[in-house]
Amino acid sequence: MATLTDEQFDDLANGKKVTLPNGAFLRAKQTPDENTLINDYEDCYGRIEPVVYSKYTGYSKPRPNGFDGSAEIIRSHHNDPYWWQPPKDIIRDRKAMDITRNVLREILDFGMHCWVLEMCNGSDAYGNPIVHDYQSICGLEPLMSHEDTVLILKDLAHELLYTYDLDSPLLLK
Repeated sequence: MATLTDEQFDDLANGKKVTLPNGAFLRAKQTPDENTLINDYEDCYGRIEPVVYSKYTGYSKPRPNGFDGSAEIIRSHHNDPYWWQPPKDIIRDRKAMDITRNVLREILDFGMHCWVLEMCNGSDAYGNPIVHDYQSICGLEPLMSHEDTVLILKDLAHELLYTYDLDSPLLLK
């Protein structure tokens, strides 16, 4: 199995390519995750529902079913209102509530993300790299720390490279 250095993982996390001993290279991309919803992670983030306003009175309708007295209306950074039912394990912890509320605002504005680690070798007729293999993970918070990004890329690299002989000019599994 091939291994990469910490400096190479830093390069990947910063959007740079990393060349492997056989001439192939790795590149990492962060892409929007259009399939994962906040409510897929109820245990972590709680539940979110958009605030619905009455077209007759202009007032918001009562809180949604399943939302108790700890539910609150939060606003995204774009000022869109949502009902939020916090997870039960953080209701009495003000600091955890504040952190979760801020992460939710980021997710509401930017959505969830994916990290894709691609192994490329050669180029096509248009000069674009040919992706030989890849690994990805989705359902990630949009504004992760650099350290968390590096850890995710290390995990993806382990999954991607564990069967390749990177000293060979051919990418054989």
